[in-house]
Amino acid sequence: MALTVDKIRVSTFFLLVLVNLQPSALSAPQVPCFFIFGDSLVDSGNNNDLPTLAKVDYPPYGIDFRKGPTGRFTNGGTTADFLGELLGFDDYIPPFATAEGNEIIRGVNYASGSAGIRDETGEQLGVRINLNNQLKNHNVTITRIASLLGSGTPELLNKCLYYFVIGSNDYINNYFVPEYYPTSRMYTPEQYATVLVQQYSKQLKTLYDFGARKVAVNGIGPVGCAPAMLARGTNGSACVDWMNNAVQLFNDKLKLLVDDFNTNITDAKFLYLSAMDLRPTELIALGIRFFSKPCCKVSNTTGLCIPGETPCPIRALHAFYDAFHPSEIVNRRERERGEQGDGESGSRPGDDAERGRRRHGEGDADEERGREVEGEVEGEATTGEGEGGDGEGRGEKRRRGEGGDGDGEGEGERKAKALARKGIGGGWFGAVVAQVGLLVGWLVWGVGGDIGGGWFGGGGVAGRFDSGGWFGGVVAQIGFAGGGG
Repeated sequence: MALTVDKIRVSTFFLLVLVNLQPSALSAPQVPCFFIFGDSLVDSGNNNDLPTLAKVDYPPYGIDFRKGPTGRFTNGGTTADFLGELLGFDDYIPPFATAEGNEIIRGVNYASGSAGIRDETGEQLGVRINLNNQLKNHNVTITRIASLLGSGTPELLNKCLYYFVIGSNDYINNYFVPEYYPTSRMYTPEQYATVLVQQYSKQLKTLYDFGARKVAVNGIGPVGCAPAMLARGTNGSACVDWMNNAVQLFNDKLKLLVDDFNTNITDAKFLYLSAMDLRPTELIALGIRFFSKPCCKVSNTTGLCIPGETPCPIRALHAFYDAFHPSEIVNRRERERGEQGDGESGSRPGDDAERGRRRHGEGDADEERGREVEGEVEGEATTGEGEGGDGEGRGEKRRRGEGGDGDGEGEGERKAKALARKGIGGGWFGAVVAQVGLLVGWLVWGVGGDIGGGWFGGGGVAGRFDSGGWFGGVVAQIGFAGGGG
């Protein structure tokens, strides 16, 4: 069904919230503490010492990250890192596995690669910390905080932000792998989404009982666009539509759950954040030119980067770093593109010497290579017969992120570019930037509201993959339901 993408203007107030807010200008973080729950999209090292295939504490992971390989499943920072910087934290929130002393007072990251809402999710990969166990770990943290703060603990916990990025593994490493799990035989996609959200609801209520009063939950992204999933066949589409459709059922139900919570739990605020839209039509606006090819050479056993292999030289041209996980440009470019799109200037949150002076998707490696404008040749990494091999090189125009088609370009990518030239797809980051801006406004001023539309450009309806801006629903994303408190 064809959808019309409406361009909706987001108020200048919210734009200023996003563009002008800088950690360096803040006397203190916008919230006293930040707790992160989730999977590999926000894992910062909790799996490093676990007996699991889902861990990445080795190069080339972290190649663009200040602290090197830490267990983050990308080349640089995660969305949780970006949000922490935007909120004003002067260092990354520590993983539960290594958090100690007073640092737990400002927050803890419990996320674990391959973890899911369901306990069994990801078990074929080894040990992981599912959401129920992450909540148990949080209870341990609360006890430790109480030993430090005493009677002031409940008041602190009420003011913290609790951020959830989880659910994709309940599909990728459960429902979509019938050789390991019976769920696809037990439930239709509609039924599975219902069961999954019902369990998630109980877990969020448990967190509420622990004292959480400001909770943001991410929807699941279009997992059918991940390189590992594309191998199952797309029937001519840019992504595996049946997978994305199944996930969208979950997202729709999760949004209804958030609405219900905000109606019936009057002393807390819940926010639904639309997931990143990784469809080619949405990524083109970022200057990304490789939508289905991982930046690194990947193992076809795990889909993760092969240890020690050299990744692609221009990470900013790739949507995915490995066969499953977005590259840093996808995780962190919202703010930068928002500023450039509006003609605003100023510091970006969390910039540092190593990553702060990148522009239009050019990373440190690009600067070292002389900032050539055209003719940059980058070898594509592909999943090979065994461990993967280099793909065909192709010339890439790098001025303003424009790129020419190469011989190795897939049919899906050509179609995506054709659609983009016709103006289809909406403002990429569009919603996302607004999302984050609204989140900050929600936390600081207690404002919010359902906003659908692109931040600086195209837009759409609250967070649907098929209806608007990049982070698709980002706008809808932080398309918050309710004011602060």
